This record gives sequence, structure tokens and C-alpha cells, in this order.
Amino acid sequence: MDKIRHKLNKIDRKIVKLVAKRVALIPAIAEYKKKNNLPVHDSKREKEIFEEKRKLASDLNVNPDLVKDIFKRLIEESYNIEELIIKEKK
Repeated sequence: MDKIRHKLNKIDRKIVKLVAKRVALIPAIAEYKKKNNLPVHDSKREKEIFEEKRKLASDLNVNPDLVKDIFKRLIEESYNIEELIIKEKK
């Protein structure tokens, strides 16, 4: 059990590092949206992301609903950060 938990912990650290890399890109997205007068929320892009990630999950035998839920939360957090950045720059 310890070996399996150690492997899970290593994977979890990689996931968190990838989330951090994703979050680090959000200020650039916020700046672009602000400069180009684009809305923070982009329903079309969200739909594309969900469809793409659900298909990938399915291809990898992972529950697509789980993956959609994860990306839904990531996108919500991205919007929150973008809104804060845009509000600060006004």
C-alpha cells in the first residue's frame, strides 16, 4: 500500500504543478481580453474544451463526467482570476 500511495502522491504533485502552469497563463489571457474588449466568459470556448476533454477522457477510459467537472472548476477559477485582474487594471 505504501508504494501505491507514494506513486499517487507523485502523480498528485505533477497535477498540482500543471494546474499552477495553467493558472500562470491567465494574466496574459486577461490582458488580451481587456485590450481587445472581449468578455471574460466565452461559452463557445467552454463548449469546445468540454467536448475535447470528454472525448479524450473517454478514449483513455476515464469517466468523462469527472473530467468535465475538473475542467469546469478550472475554467471557473480562470474566470475569477481574469475578472480580478481586469478590475485591478481599470
